[in-house]
Amino acid sequence: MIVRHLVAIWLGVLVLGVVVAQNIPTYLLPCYRGNETQPWLPNSMSLLIELVRKIEDARPTSLDARTLSVSLFHRLRFDGIERDPAGRETEFVTPFGINGIMAPKMRVLRQLISPPAGESELEQILSQFDLCALHRLISSSVEPFERGDESRTCPLNMATPQDRIRAPWITRNKAQNATSGARIQFTRPVSRCPIEVGLAQTRSYGSVSPGIFIASIAAGLQPQTVQLKEFVAAQKTTKDKLYENLETLDEVNVSEKIGKLLKSLDSVENTFAANLAGDLAEVCVYQGPFQGTNVAVGIPGNWNDTFFPRLKYMIEGHSGRWEMTQSELVTGIDGMFVAQGVSEWVDRVRRLRLSQLLDMYYSSRGIPSLSISNSGGKTKGFDDDEEQIYTQKPFTMNGSNILRKIFDDGTELTEAVPEPSPIDPDISNACDRRTILATIDRDKLREETFAFAQILQYETSSLGVSDERLRRICDATVDRFFREAPQILDGLPKCNQIGADPRKPAMDMFIIIDGSRRQYENLQLINYLTEIGQVSTFGSTVTVIHGGTGDVMVNRTNSVSSAFEDLRNFTRPFPSTLSLSRSFQTLLRLLSNQTEQEIREGIHVARSQVALVFSQSQRIIQNDFDSAQRMLQGSLQRFPDLYFLFVTNDVTTFENLVRYTPTPTHFIGTTEKFTNLVYPEHYTIVRSDNTSPEDFSERLMKEFRKIPKRMVAAHCLNYYSNSSIPSHEYFEINRYRYEDYVGPYHELIYRISPFYFRYSEAVNVQFIGVDYGSLTICVSRSSSTAPDQCHSLRGIDGVWLNLTQPCRGDVLNCPPIFYSVNVDVSNVRCSENDCRYPDQVRFYIQHEGLTCERSFSISKRINLFAFLVPLLVVFTLKLNYSISI
Repeated sequence: MIVRHLVAIWLGVLVLGVVVAQNIPTYLLPCYRGNETQPWLPNSMSLLIELVRKIEDARPTSLDARTLSVSLFHRLRFDGIERDPAGRETEFVTPFGINGIMAPKMRVLRQLISPPAGESELEQILSQFDLCALHRLISSSVEPFERGDESRTCPLNMATPQDRIRAPWITRNKAQNATSGARIQFTRPVSRCPIEVGLAQTRSYGSVSPGIFIASIAAGLQPQTVQLKEFVAAQKTTKDKLYENLETLDEVNVSEKIGKLLKSLDSVENTFAANLAGDLAEVCVYQGPFQGTNVAVGIPGNWNDTFFPRLKYMIEGHSGRWEMTQSELVTGIDGMFVAQGVSEWVDRVRRLRLSQLLDMYYSSRGIPSLSISNSGGKTKGFDDDEEQIYTQKPFTMNGSNILRKIFDDGTELTEAVPEPSPIDPDISNACDRRTILATIDRDKLREETFAFAQILQYETSSLGVSDERLRRICDATVDRFFREAPQILDGLPKCNQIGADPRKPAMDMFIIIDGSRRQYENLQLINYLTEIGQVSTFGSTVTVIHGGTGDVMVNRTNSVSSAFEDLRNFTRPFPSTLSLSRSFQTLLRLLSNQTEQEIREGIHVARSQVALVFSQSQRIIQNDFDSAQRMLQGSLQRFPDLYFLFVTNDVTTFENLVRYTPTPTHFIGTTEKFTNLVYPEHYTIVRSDNTSPEDFSERLMKEFRKIPKRMVAAHCLNYYSNSSIPSHEYFEINRYRYEDYVGPYHELIYRISPFYFRYSEAVNVQFIGVDYGSLTICVSRSSSTAPDQCHSLRGIDGVWLNLTQPCRGDVLNCPPIFYSVNVDVSNVRCSENDCRYPDQVRFYIQHEGLTCERSFSISKRINLFAFLVPLLVVFTLKLNYSISI
């Protein structure tokens, strides 16, 4: 396929000549054709981490942090891709090219970071949809030209046509401008608010440029120092033609300048070039000749949507100075830190993965390997006699356990949370940017910026600035960075090192959407719910049900990209009404199918299920209400770990929907007991007249965190689901081991529904360690009372938590059982693929004694049969004797 490229003369970039645009690789061409150019996915850090994890999960042994970061850098990162404003897509033409202002620096970086050995597997691992998404997330570019939507998208829309930016300084032909004052401009003017590409939004750490972070890791894991003369000598054979015609630069002795470069002893380190030095050098080379020392760094912008960030617009008045945007500036600080430290972290922590570095650095927990103790200046490895110990002070045996605090003060589970911990210098994440900035050597950064600027001048054929002037400009640029950076960091969201609430959502979320929102607003809502519900491999799953027809719009998935691919492929209209009965019928079918799958797999511990119903538009008609209530009171009660969350502007209707007894039950928080197996806390009604997620997001986050994992018995699931799968084989199962992981600053809570021990003599649950650290295990019958037992689990020990007569003879009012797990000490040795973080502690759960009504009735029949058999034998003997007489 032929790619038609925009041929632009960047004469703020070039002194003369034309930089030949690089072709977009064939495997990425589908990303720039048809509807694939439309923004479908959110630009979020969670999506980036998800896509990286998909690659790691497919090749867990061959793609370590070094190999994967280098592969992503060389195969998927292409900065400076722009659309030809005059080009049209045809069968043989894709009007995109790698010809933007960011492309020359990228070509230099590719030579400073060695490519991976062997063939890339990325195109075979990821779908085209995911491949394009990951490529866009890590490729920095600017879409500069007017789009026609500026009156709606630009923050200020009062500009008249004559006020439009016709051609900023970057689009001028410098040679003609210098001689005749003529101004060359593109066919289409530059937008007042160009779109910045290659970003990921984070809630607490601002917008970041993931490509810089990944390149910094790649450079840090294979650091190189390249002398300028080596770079020029290697490139000279391909550069000679660019200097053949020098009529417009008679005053510059280009040959002499190239000769100086060939003799230069200056060098550039790729660990600086991959982040701050590279972007600052762009400012020097592209702005310096026109602005002198009055350069601009850290140009800000605004996302199109807080809850669904797909496009980021630069502020008006940008003047085309986007060589170092605000996102690039803050990520450059991040990149400086990780490039200098990542090699040591990988040496300390076995199998440290790229997704883990992204996940930990841009989260409240930070990178735990920094707190591993050293002895005698030597870092202990995992094969040393002494263990590497990572002690977590907030979780000790002194009563600071989160669940214990809740039990002690008797408040609701979501309300009793610890105070944020002070900044710990041993835990490093994006909150530490101020500290990182203070540790950067200004003189070293000046030298690296100047060295890279010399290479960049050569790469762009822009050798018209003397070395003395270029050095002054670069020094001024670095100084401007140190002046602007603190103010930019102060303007970012405030963040704590450790989050306030240690519980993380982990549930199977079934979202039922009504007709109260337009299609875009539904996409916005679904994206935000996947964010706060933490849809991921280690968090929740999501299913979306069409509230009007009951159609499944998103099949159950733990992937945000898969969810939005399903939504893109959903061709029918989004809901305009709500039918509760149709929605519940679909929910019932999905839950039954999931239960049968769990039975086949012998699942004994799993996520709880949450039905999240939105009803904010119309009243529910009576027939639909009656049908829905019958299902809620009947068939849906087959799932004792199913929770309902109703977001509605009609609270009365849903209060009546969940009312089961002739006497009215109170609103949320009632002390009355339902007469069935589902408890009142399984029903939550959130009043909201506003369709914006901002109106109810805080309440939903609290409710999501309250929902525990579930312990179940497979044979009881079989009975309760009316499954066609034979169940007799499951009655003999007494124990089942379930593997789980818990990390510092995180708490796991498990719940056993009374359904599983109403007829049990004893419920026994064992937690077993595997020497990944020590844990505190507690058990309670309520989330608002003191625990019945708390035990410490260390090494490879096991702890039994036994409960005899769990219902104490009162079957109808039998409360559930709660178990909590918290980390006391981590040995930082979690290296399996199932480890989200290296400092997680692995453990096993097994339980016995869970029963259900069916097994109880069978046992009663067996006992009766055992009693009747002897009588039958005696009677038969007597009868035979009588007959014989």
